[in-house]
Amino acid sequence: KDFLDSLKSSGFCEQYSREELPVQELRSTHLASALIFAGLYPNLARVDPRPDPTNKIPNFSAGGEQLNVHPGSLCHGRVDNLHRTNHRWICFHSKMRTSKVFLRDCTFIMPHALLLFGGDTNSLNIHPAEKSLSIGLGAEKGWICMYVAPRVSAAVRQLRHRFEALLRRKASNPKQPLPPEDRDVIIAYVAVLGCVDCDS
Repeated sequence: KDFLDSLKSSGFCEQYSREELPVQELRSTHLASALIFAGLYPNLARVDPRPDPTNKIPNFSAGGEQLNVHPGSLCHGRVDNLHRTNHRWICFHSKMRTSKVFLRDCTFIMPHALLLFGGDTNSLNIHPAEKSLSIGLGAEKGWICMYVAPRVSAAVRQLRHRFEALLRRKASNPKQPLPPEDRDVIIAYVAVLGCVDCDS
């Protein structure tokens, strides 16, 4: 509550009508996990199937590093067949090495969160021939990759540029209300993060 009050008094909270942003969209678990991911990036791992198709437990990896969900995590025991869903990514607060490398305090995220909050906008690499998009530069470039139509990739990059410009303007003058075009960017972000019926 103190943090929210601080944001409001600084001018960082905008009011939206229920017609602009329905309450159910704002209470979406996908929106909440995306915002958590935005704060935890680059703490990210892929969720992939194992070579044995009968194995229900997916493989977790970041780059070339093999990872495991810590038994004390709420996500532990909830990973069966996860690689067959849209939750192909997991963000985490920390890694812990004992007999294996374990992820602690983790949450599963949709690919939309990765598209909108993963890496710097200038590190989005569109690969039209492969109909894919990769995020990152250097060593991280190869493993953060999703299949996305080139036109969608270009639209996502434009939306992210507009969002980053909005954030810069708001940070420079927090008391100034957002103009309608900036409010539309926020509404578009919430709509994309609430969309759950596409594949990664």
